Amino acid sequence: MVHRLELLGIGASKDRELKINLLEALRQLSIDLPVEEVREIDRLLAYGISGIPALIVDGRVVFQKVVPTIDDLRLVLNILLNDRPLGMRVKNIVVPTDFSATAENAFQYALHLAKVFGAKVRLVHIHQAKADLDTPVLVEGQSEELHYKQELLESIAQSFFPFNGLSPQDVSAEMISGSVVDELREISRQKDTDLIVMGTTGDTRFLGRWLGSISSEVARKAYCPVLLVPRNTKFKKINEVVYAYNYHPSEETVLNKIVHFAAQTQASLHLVHVHTGKTPLPYEGHKIPVGPSQEEGGVELKLSQVSHSDVLDGLSGYARENGAGIMVMGTTHRPFLEDLFRRNLTRQMAINTSIPLMIVHFDD
Repeated sequence: MVHRLELLGIGASKDRELKINLLEALRQLSIDLPVEEVREIDRLLAYGISGIPALIVDGRVVFQKVVPTIDDLRLVLNILLNDRPLGMRVKNIVVPTDFSATAENAFQYALHLAKVFGAKVRLVHIHQAKADLDTPVLVEGQSEELHYKQELLESIAQSFFPFNGLSPQDVSAEMISGSVVDELREISRQKDTDLIVMGTTGDTRFLGRWLGSISSEVARKAYCPVLLVPRNTKFKKINEVVYAYNYHPSEETVLNKIVHFAAQTQASLHLVHVHTGKTPLPYEGHKIPVGPSQEEGGVELKLSQVSHSDVLDGLSGYARENGAGIMVMGTTHRPFLEDLFRRNLTRQMAINTSIPLMIVHFDD
């Protein structure tokens, strides 16, 4: 596809500033595209803009009456000018369970997601065997426990049928012996694992013997996106997805996944940057609509900046105010950042008690 960029203005200082920022954003993205400057009154009026300067991408008004930063232009252009195949097709969902009510709720949530995506669900229990210290065999009674767990697992897997839009063949049950985190991390590496859905208690005093501390660790270490579902959250149509962006150097590599996820759920995608500095926000407006509308078969993007002294509090407040169905946060697998993210994730799980939180990794 041949893309077209147009700058609408009259040659004023803000017009020139927008052009400078746009050219630098294109340079940083290694995108070689001509920029047409439009100053004829009839063409300005034809776009129906409310003010100048304005940026038009492929015939759509992207920014108007503002001068976006180089970082924000790079973020938006990376999405709008990205012709690569979108990379997050959810066809296989894995749901770990410890047979608790929290895990059962996450399983129900995953079934609804599977209906939306046309996906299959794999219900998994990781059995951590208690080995005898003297002999490498299971202690007495373990075989009976395994048999009981297998029957319980299969019963839960089929307990919600008939389920509108899914058949029993769309759900499988599997029990694995081993370390919970290690086994789930290995499952996350498999090509047929697109998403892990886990329940979480959201209680920082005691995050749970299995779910909670385990779910946060899996979210940090997995090689696929992990969706953490608070224990009392029931599925509802996802109309708004909120992604916290922070101009991370590798962030642009996962943006197409997040855009595709929002597109499949027919949700608007809010790209939110929480500004913690004392300097004023770069925009007068709170939201800047970006990109094709849902009616045109695309995703409505909303680029927003929030001023708050704390990133997590600011993001959670924005998500609640805008009726977010899912929040998305990013991290890497580097040890130092993993530890920092673990502390932040624990806080976020406590702050946010009702909105599912999806974790994606920049270096997957």
